[in-house]
Amino acid sequence: MTEEELLQKIHHAFQSVERPSRMTVADGDFECMDKDRTLHSMRKGQVTLREAFNPGYSIFTEILPEALVYFFEDFAKLALLPHDGDEEWFGEHFMMFLDDRFRNKCNTSQKEAVRAFLEFMQRRFWALINWHLPYLNANAFKYWDLTLPET
Repeated sequence: MTEEELLQKIHHAFQSVERPSRMTVADGDFECMDKDRTLHSMRKGQVTLREAFNPGYSIFTEILPEALVYFFEDFAKLALLPHDGDEEWFGEHFMMFLDDRFRNKCNTSQKEAVRAFLEFMQRRFWALINWHLPYLNANAFKYWDLTLPET
Protein backbone atom coordinates (compact mmCIF):
# COMPACT_ATOMS: atom_id res chain seq x y z
CA MET A 1 0.00 0.00 0.00
CA THR A 2 1.34 3.42 -0.93
CA GLU A 3 1.16 6.43 1.36
CA GLU A 4 -1.48 7.96 -0.92
CA GLU A 5 -3.61 4.80 -0.75
CA LEU A 6 -3.24 4.72 3.02
CA LEU A 7 -4.32 8.35 3.36
CA GLN A 8 -7.35 7.68 1.15
CA LYS A 9 -8.30 4.70 3.32
CA ILE A 10 -7.95 6.80 6.48
CA HIS A 11 -9.93 9.66 4.97
CA HIS A 12 -12.75 7.36 3.90
CA ALA A 13 -12.93 5.80 7.38
CA PHE A 14 -12.73 9.01 9.43
CA GLN A 15 -14.23 11.75 7.25
CA SER A 16 -17.71 11.61 8.79
CA VAL A 17 -16.65 11.62 12.45
CA GLU A 18 -18.51 14.38 14.25
CA ARG A 19 -16.64 16.86 16.40
CA PRO A 20 -16.95 15.80 20.04
CA SER A 21 -18.17 18.33 22.58
CA ARG A 22 -15.47 17.24 25.03
CA MET A 23 -11.82 16.97 24.01
CA THR A 24 -10.23 16.34 27.42
CA VAL A 25 -11.44 15.58 30.92
CA ALA A 26 -11.26 19.37 31.50
CA ASP A 27 -10.61 18.79 35.19
CA GLY A 28 -9.45 22.33 35.95
CA ASP A 29 -5.76 21.42 35.99
CA PHE A 30 -3.78 24.17 34.22
CA GLU A 31 -2.06 21.82 31.74
CA CYS A 32 -5.28 19.96 30.99
CA MET A 33 -7.24 23.16 30.45
CA ASP A 34 -4.50 24.53 28.18
CA LYS A 35 -4.66 21.38 26.05
CA ASP A 36 -8.45 21.51 26.09
CA ARG A 37 -8.35 25.08 24.72
CA THR A 38 -5.81 24.05 22.09
CA LEU A 39 -7.89 21.07 20.96
CA HIS A 40 -11.06 23.17 20.79
CA SER A 41 -9.23 25.77 18.67
CA MET A 42 -7.95 23.14 16.20
CA ARG A 43 -9.89 22.53 13.00
CA LYS A 44 -10.07 19.14 11.33
CA GLY A 45 -7.91 19.13 8.22
CA GLN A 46 -5.80 22.05 9.45
CA VAL A 47 -3.88 20.65 12.44
CA THR A 48 -0.22 21.59 12.50
CA LEU A 49 2.68 19.83 14.16
CA ARG A 50 3.32 22.93 16.22
CA GLU A 51 -0.20 22.77 17.72
CA ALA A 52 0.02 19.09 18.53
CA PHE A 53 3.61 18.52 19.58
CA ASN A 54 6.95 20.01 20.46
CA PRO A 55 9.70 18.83 22.79
CA GLY A 56 8.26 18.56 26.27
CA TYR A 57 4.66 19.04 25.08
CA SER A 58 2.29 16.46 23.68
CA ILE A 59 -1.41 17.12 23.13
CA PHE A 60 -2.08 13.43 23.74
CA THR A 61 -1.51 13.33 27.48
CA GLU A 62 -4.93 14.87 28.14
CA ILE A 63 -6.93 13.90 25.04
CA LEU A 64 -10.10 11.82 25.26
CA PRO A 65 -10.46 8.86 22.86
CA GLU A 66 -13.38 10.58 21.08
CA ALA A 67 -11.17 13.54 20.23
CA LEU A 68 -8.39 11.23 19.07
CA VAL A 69 -10.85 9.51 16.71
CA TYR A 70 -12.01 12.91 15.45
CA PHE A 71 -8.47 14.14 14.72
CA PHE A 72 -7.02 10.77 13.68
CA GLU A 73 -6.61 11.71 10.02
CA ASP A 74 -4.72 14.90 10.89
CA PHE A 75 -2.48 13.19 13.42
CA ALA A 76 -1.76 10.29 11.05
CA LYS A 77 -0.60 12.76 8.38
CA LEU A 78 1.71 14.42 10.90
CA ALA A 79 3.10 11.05 12.00
CA LEU A 80 3.96 10.27 8.37
CA LEU A 81 6.16 13.37 8.05
CA PRO A 82 9.89 12.67 7.79
CA HIS A 83 11.56 12.59 11.19
CA ASP A 84 14.43 15.06 11.54
CA GLY A 85 16.45 12.89 13.91
CA ASP A 86 15.68 14.65 17.17
CA GLU A 87 15.18 12.31 20.09
CA GLU A 88 11.47 13.06 20.45
CA TRP A 89 9.26 11.85 17.63
CA PHE A 90 5.61 12.80 17.05
CA GLY A 91 4.85 9.34 15.68
CA GLU A 92 5.83 7.69 18.96
CA HIS A 93 3.67 10.00 21.04
CA PHE A 94 0.72 9.53 18.71
CA MET A 95 0.95 5.74 18.44
CA MET A 96 1.24 5.33 22.20
CA PHE A 97 -2.35 6.52 22.54
CA LEU A 98 -3.84 4.13 19.98
CA ASP A 99 -4.84 1.84 22.82
CA ASP A 100 -7.97 -0.10 23.79
CA ARG A 101 -9.83 3.05 24.88
CA PHE A 102 -9.26 4.50 21.41
CA ARG A 103 -9.92 1.19 19.65
CA ASN A 104 -13.27 0.83 21.42
CA LYS A 105 -14.42 4.17 19.96
CA CYS A 106 -13.61 3.09 16.38
CA ASN A 107 -16.02 1.37 14.00
CA THR A 108 -14.93 -1.53 11.80
CA SER A 109 -13.68 0.56 8.85
CA GLN A 110 -11.80 2.86 11.24
CA LYS A 111 -10.15 -0.12 12.92
CA GLU A 112 -9.06 -1.41 9.51
CA ALA A 113 -7.62 1.99 8.63
CA VAL A 114 -5.75 2.27 11.94
CA ARG A 115 -4.30 -1.20 11.54
CA ALA A 116 -3.19 -0.32 7.97
CA PHE A 117 -1.63 2.88 9.33
CA LEU A 118 0.31 1.00 12.00
CA GLU A 119 1.50 -1.61 9.51
CA PHE A 120 2.63 1.18 7.18
CA MET A 121 4.40 2.97 10.03
CA GLN A 122 6.11 -0.26 11.00
CA ARG A 123 7.49 -0.68 7.47
CA ARG A 124 8.50 2.97 6.96
CA PHE A 125 9.84 3.84 10.38
CA TRP A 126 11.10 0.51 11.72
CA ALA A 127 14.41 1.98 12.94
CA LEU A 128 12.59 4.65 14.97
CA ILE A 129 9.98 2.21 16.23
CA ASN A 130 12.71 -0.20 17.27
CA TRP A 131 14.44 2.67 19.14
CA HIS A 132 11.20 3.56 20.95
CA LEU A 133 10.00 -0.05 21.21
CA PRO A 134 9.48 -0.33 24.97
CA TYR A 135 6.88 2.43 24.80
CA LEU A 136 5.28 1.46 21.51
CA ASN A 137 5.19 -2.28 22.14
CA ALA A 138 3.45 -1.67 25.45
CA ASN A 139 0.74 0.31 23.71
CA ALA A 140 -0.28 0.54 20.07
CA PHE A 141 1.15 -2.60 18.52
CA LYS A 142 -0.07 -4.84 21.33
CA TYR A 143 -3.64 -3.51 21.10
CA TRP A 144 -3.78 -4.07 17.36
CA ASP A 145 -2.27 -7.60 17.45
CA LEU A 146 0.65 -6.65 15.23
CA THR A 147 3.73 -8.78 15.26
CA LEU A 148 6.98 -6.89 15.40
CA PRO A 149 10.13 -8.18 13.67
CA GLU A 150 12.79 -9.70 15.89
CA THR A 151 15.42 -7.17 16.93
